[in-house]
Amino acid sequence: MTIARAIAIILAFSMLAACSNDKFSPDDPDIAGNTFIGNMRDMYLGPETEDFRPGNFTLVLLAPDGSLIRRDGSHDRSGQKSHLKLNVGLSDGEYRLMYFEYPIADNPLVADLKDEFPTTQFGLGCRVKV
Repeated sequence: MTIARAIAIILAFSMLAACSNDKFSPDDPDIAGNTFIGNMRDMYLGPETEDFRPGNFTLVLLAPDGSLIRRDGSHDRSGQKSHLKLNVGLSDGEYRLMYFEYPIADNPLVADLKDEFPTTQFGLGCRVKV
């Protein structure tokens, strides 16, 4: 087993354990992209996203009503700051940032797994207040 494969398995298990909740599943077809629409499209994160490098992503958030919502966006890392620009904005409220999903080929640590897994996730679990 390669080191990259071991890292990918550990990360996948960690994210599943950390984000477990019986109310929803990331594979649930009811994850909505057309709810909680608002004007907030720009987010800025610091050192916590130091290893997050992809240019495009899908953001998965836990909404105030307990549902999961998805937002596609673009990412630019400059110095110690990440600028995330969502294609569709968020309405006012408090959300939980579950994870970013992006093509596994964009992550050099696990890119050799791209034939087995099309995407990978970068989880934070932090609160986002709009």
